[in-house]
Amino acid sequence: MKKSRSLLSFTLALALLLGLALPLTACSPSEGGKSSSKTVSGTAELAETKTDKAASGDAEKSSENKDDSATVAGEEKAETADQGGETSNKAEADAEKSKADGQTAESTPAETFASVLTEAPEEAQKHAALTAAKVNGKEMSAAEMNFYLAASFRNNLQMSPFDAQGRKLLATAMPQKDGSMRPLRDAVIQSFAEQAPQMRFLVDQAKEKGTELSDEMKKSIDDFFSSLREDAAAQKADFNEYIASLFGPGITEEQLRSVFTDTYLAVKFQEDTRNAYEFSDEDYEKGYEKLKDQLDLFTLRAYTVNVDPKADKAEKESSTASEAKPGEDGSQAQPGETANDKKQAESQKDDAASEKMAPSEANAPEKSEELSQSESTSSESSASEAATTLSEEEKKAAAEKAAKEAEARHDASLKAANEIKDKIKSEDDFKSEILKLADEKEKKSLEEHDRTLIKNVSVEGLPSALRSWLLDPSRKEGDVQVVDVNQQVMLVYFIKRERPEKPDFTTRHILLMLDQSKDFEEAKAEAQKKVDKILKEYKENGESEDAFAELAAKYSEDPGSKDKGGLYENVRPGSFIPEYEAWSLDPARKEGDVEAIFTDNQAYKGFHIIYFKKIGRPVWKTAVQQALASEKFNAWIKDNKDKMSFETVAEGLAYVLPYDEAAMAESLKKIEEAKKTDETTPAETPSEEETSAKEASSEEHSSKENADEKTTDEEPTDEESSNETTSGK
Repeated sequence: MKKSRSLLSFTLALALLLGLALPLTACSPSEGGKSSSKTVSGTAELAETKTDKAASGDAEKSSENKDDSATVAGEEKAETADQGGETSNKAEADAEKSKADGQTAESTPAETFASVLTEAPEEAQKHAALTAAKVNGKEMSAAEMNFYLAASFRNNLQMSPFDAQGRKLLATAMPQKDGSMRPLRDAVIQSFAEQAPQMRFLVDQAKEKGTELSDEMKKSIDDFFSSLREDAAAQKADFNEYIASLFGPGITEEQLRSVFTDTYLAVKFQEDTRNAYEFSDEDYEKGYEKLKDQLDLFTLRAYTVNVDPKADKAEKESSTASEAKPGEDGSQAQPGETANDKKQAESQKDDAASEKMAPSEANAPEKSEELSQSESTSSESSASEAATTLSEEEKKAAAEKAAKEAEARHDASLKAANEIKDKIKSEDDFKSEILKLADEKEKKSLEEHDRTLIKNVSVEGLPSALRSWLLDPSRKEGDVQVVDVNQQVMLVYFIKRERPEKPDFTTRHILLMLDQSKDFEEAKAEAQKKVDKILKEYKENGESEDAFAELAAKYSEDPGSKDKGGLYENVRPGSFIPEYEAWSLDPARKEGDVEAIFTDNQAYKGFHIIYFKKIGRPVWKTAVQQALASEKFNAWIKDNKDKMSFETVAEGLAYVLPYDEAAMAESLKKIEEAKKTDETTPAETPSEEETSAKEASSEEHSSKENADEKTTDEEPTDEESSNETTSGK
């Protein structure tokens, strides 16, 4: 089923608002907070009967139901289908209780989830309107809860919880810390219960403060429903049945539009509140001090040293530093390189060579590391193929020889790098010393293209050893270091570290790509006609920002901004292609300027029609403002936690996230059979297999601890990545 662009935009907005994430690992009841305790008891009431039966050992059923469409989902299905019938039992009990109390059948919960999915539309709509929870004291219908949970599913797993695949996944047994098992459905509801009170609180605040949706948000809502109708029509499906398949049984367009609007209100209120915060210069400076290691930009020179000890020895004997045999294409291979090594090394140099390298692309050290790993993998693969005809002893000998040669190469490179390091006193020294490792052709290439120079790069993504060296407070211009990264030797010369003072900018744009199937000149001429047509429409429509936004939504080929009217806000210098940035950062630029620029590079061949909106603050200041605003907003949310609560209502909750009860029944049967088998097996001294399993489990636990320790050393993700989009930036 096609996923509409408006649906994509909405699930993204929802994810940003709630931080929606499915609890796809072992979950346990939250120990703190009013809403958490009520949620656990509420969902547990629906699940208590069969939950205890699904003790463990659900992996057998899971492997049968694996789905390649989502890796995470596939992992969960490794435990698929233990637990689904729990709600059924409770629902039946509630139905009996309702009859005893003299209630009508219409007000009783569903007897089974299967009955929910086969209800007539009128009945489904009536049940979808039932209260499934009380959020901050206000009722939330089953339809509304299903809507949010469906959005969460789509955001995390790219699937609907209401199709066959989703219902099976919802029956996945999730182990709890107390040893019990619960279905993923309950865990999903638990997770939502921890997020929903804040969302509803923001909606109420937005309405109380009179927050209004922007024109773009209103258009996004209208476009959303238009795209849904188009999708339903394309599949020849009834519209109401179609939206029910996406967002839950019985949901109506009116309910869907109401929830959709409320969500955007919460998003808008949050944005407005954060943007309204003001901070002093002192606040900014203190904030910068906390974030400077993430924000600062570095300029350096880096060169990967790769010396073959055999070739090095031959060079010394001949007293010639440039006798390495040229490659087949006439270029110079590094001493000891194979043709394949040379090609990969050339690729590495090309990646790091661009003089106009943007900060987001300037990660030459990282690329070198990745290339080294790629070369290693390639060599190992070739050795493996050759070893297939060898005996075990010969294979072992070959492996030992390869390891010794790799170690010798590394040691020789390390020695050569340290010898070079001691001779480097300036940038000129750096450039001249590395040239001694190259033949005449490579020397000329290095002189024409200053490949070792890396400008304005952040430490994000750099090897940890290099990152630590660059961030050392004592680092100063002219410092030289040999950095050893995964058996790859890198020579580094430090030039400067600086705060990113260049301002960010905000623009709208319309991207028109050339038709690659046509002759270049012909394709460019066709694209130019489209540009002329769009600019003509822009003038006819009043030459306003809104007019441009509408044209962007209509014509732009950039999926990253099309649904936002071509808008890119607070773009960090270095994130977009040079031509785009040069135009946007021109000191003469003023708000409302519009121009079409043509770019012809590897990434983009086509036109960018740009609408200039504004020059912002220095990059560092924008980043600090966002961090300070988030901190202040989160503190405000925390101060209002006493106004937030969540309590489930069994009657309506029976119509939330129906799952596959048949899969649950089959799983329970297998579990019972496994238990009987265990009971008939006498308790004896652990077998070798059991002992091995325990040892493996212990090793796995140790490995996890080591992995956790390693994770703590990783740097946070740089915020500039949010601006690196398909727009050629």
